[in-house]
Amino acid sequence: MSLSRAESETILSPFLDELWDCVTVAIERYRNLPSEYSSVFSKRTRSSAIADLMYHQAQSGLASRPDVRFQTLRGQRFIMVGDAFKMRLKKLDENHRPHNIPTQQVLDFLHQVQPQLPGFAEPLTNLFVGYRWNLLETAARGVYVVCPNGDWNAWVLEIQPRTASVSTPVAQPQPTLDKPGRRVVPKVDAEQQEQTRRGG
Repeated sequence: MSLSRAESETILSPFLDELWDCVTVAIERYRNLPSEYSSVFSKRTRSSAIADLMYHQAQSGLASRPDVRFQTLRGQRFIMVGDAFKMRLKKLDENHRPHNIPTQQVLDFLHQVQPQLPGFAEPLTNLFVGYRWNLLETAARGVYVVCPNGDWNAWVLEIQPRTASVSTPVAQPQPTLDKPGRRVVPKVDAEQQEQTRRGG
């Protein structure tokens, strides 16, 4: 039985920034490829390239976490988070569903067939982490965590953008140094000036 959205969001909360980066950094890296390469890619090749970049970013951002494990099984790559989730990184359609060749391994994942894995106390909940394109397929419309339940989704959680970007440094204001010997006089408002003039 898969975990509910509320339970999952609580457990995933410490990982959401890294999951956001897995998707958005990968898409940005793909968009920065020289156009003579990316312009000739089919949609399938593009999706595969972004999937590879997402997994690479996940390894960079999450590999140092002791509660994250990576696994490749029969050509499919998975990320295990905590003792709760087994994730795949995918492009999603308008119904927040991935497009897969329906092998038995894929069908088991979609239907939450959860074998007991060595090192885990309970069966894991299968999740997709992925993106939907905007109408022109030029940028991600959103980043989502999706819990599949057979032909439908049990729930969908949209990941919000990072609250603070770690890749874009913010310029700090530099202190203004007065010239030597310059006296700084505080501003006096008009009412105070009038009171001073009248002797008040």
